[in-house]
Amino acid sequence: MTYGAWISQDRVRKQTPYGGGGHGDKTLGYEVLPENIDAALTNLKLEHSLFDTNLPQPQSPEYLKWVKKNLAGGSPIVTFVMCKGDEHNAYGLGPFDHIEPIFGLYSNHPLTDEQVYDDDYLVHGSDYAIDGDKN
Repeated sequence: MTYGAWISQDRVRKQTPYGGGGHGDKTLGYEVLPENIDAALTNLKLEHSLFDTNLPQPQSPEYLKWVKKNLAGGSPIVTFVMCKGDEHNAYGLGPFDHIEPIFGLYSNHPLTDEQVYDDDYLVHGSDYAIDGDKN
């Protein structure tokens, strides 16, 4: 909503093809997963780019640079994360448990500087309270 668009979960799911797992059906649509997010965003006619998950590991430095570049350019991020205490293998599709938006960046450095610094902070959404409790 920060970017001027609000799309209901119902609409998103109905534009998302089957992704090899998850909940849903042809009538109600499907969950957004790493395997179908590109098709879902294309079907929703949203301009997007995907992080190259084929880069050598560890990928976190390049991922954080990609996140910073996109946020600095005004684009929000949808990320699949691992939640502490969860099994980290949602539907047998890979190491994620949850999907979250990243929509802001705080930095003491120019946003044109693609270097990620220890004092850079991301602003993201989750269903957890500040103390980490889901309630």
